[in-house]
Amino acid sequence: MPLITDEQVVLDLTGADRHVATRALAERLVASGRCTDLDTFLADVSERESKMATGLPGGIGIPHARSEHVTEASLVFGRAPQGIDWGAELQGDAVKATVSHFGPAPLIPPVRLIGALTGERGQVDGRLEVEHAFDHNRTAPNETDTDGYTMVNASIDWHPLAKPSVTLSLAANNLFDVDARRSTSVLKDFAPLAGRDVRVTARMGF
Repeated sequence: MPLITDEQVVLDLTGADRHVATRALAERLVASGRCTDLDTFLADVSERESKMATGLPGGIGIPHARSEHVTEASLVFGRAPQGIDWGAELQGDAVKATVSHFGPAPLIPPVRLIGALTGERGQVDGRLEVEHAFDHNRTAPNETDTDGYTMVNASIDWHPLAKPSVTLSLAANNLFDVDARRSTSVLKDFAPLAGRDVRVTARMGF
């Protein structure tokens, strides 16, 4: 039999991530009678990937493995035209509280808006977040006004291995190093929020 047939070519491959896409391609081998056990074969592929990832520049992946559950040498080709999976978030909160015969309640936050843009492609995902807090001048007795601020945070994660799961992250909070203070903090006049903070982290799960 030929190494690859028409039914082993998928030109509109879809999937949330590389694991879903790999399963979809392996299912083509099962459908063509070349693979006798889908889950065990995928476990063999995952074990091979854990030793060295087979991703190449340009969004190309070549997951493969030797498996006793594949009856003959075979290829499956898949093309995913969807590109980057983008997402957006928007959150807003506002509180107005008054104590009878007293006035504005203490330690009430100002109006705040948070917007974020997220993106994912293959082994990489990222997030860009903007938080804006408005001036807080509706204060209780003995409280002081608090200036508003706009803070920008960003992060990017790379997932080179699936088993064990490995994530390398680069995160930068308060990118523009603004002077930001929480109006609800009793220490706001003495302790602002952290300035620019850049971190590199590695996480592993089993």
